Amino acid sequence: MHPDFMISDRDSMTDVEGDDVILLRPEKDDTDSQSCLREVFRRGCREATLVCATGGRIDHMLANLSLLEEAKTLGGHLTILDPYNRVELHQGGRQEFIMPETFPYFSVVPMDAVLEGVTIENAKYELTNGTVTRVGMISTSNEAKPNSRFAVTIERGTALIIFSRDRVL
Repeated sequence: MHPDFMISDRDSMTDVEGDDVILLRPEKDDTDSQSCLREVFRRGCREATLVCATGGRIDHMLANLSLLEEAKTLGGHLTILDPYNRVELHQGGRQEFIMPETFPYFSVVPMDAVLEGVTIENAKYELTNGTVTRVGMISTSNEAKPNSRFAVTIERGTALIIFSRDRVL
């Protein structure tokens, strides 16, 4: 693959590729991924997928997960994808999802301390107007039939919808 453009502060790699290269200072307040997301949306993209963004350093993984919210504020949608997970943001209301064949599980992971009015429809473990909290979370490893539609409603709060599969060793 060859990038349309590249953004880097070159603190972890020195090579750059392509004609459209944006060089950042290594000493800055945000991450390269954050700068890249902003540039992608500035250029008119409204759907983006961030890959190779969950392994390694936990601080960067958490910062990358926060980009799901930042993408919404920039007027777009971000998905984070790795071999074992697909992560999307749910900011409230009713959202329908199609259960991917490659991921047998989905979880509703609160970004806020408390999610109120949570309803999960057309899943193995349904919930009606429930409360889901980060402490004592009850919304991990749910299931839906492959390619089927299921819905998650959140009256108050923001969550990650994480599609996942087990790691095969």
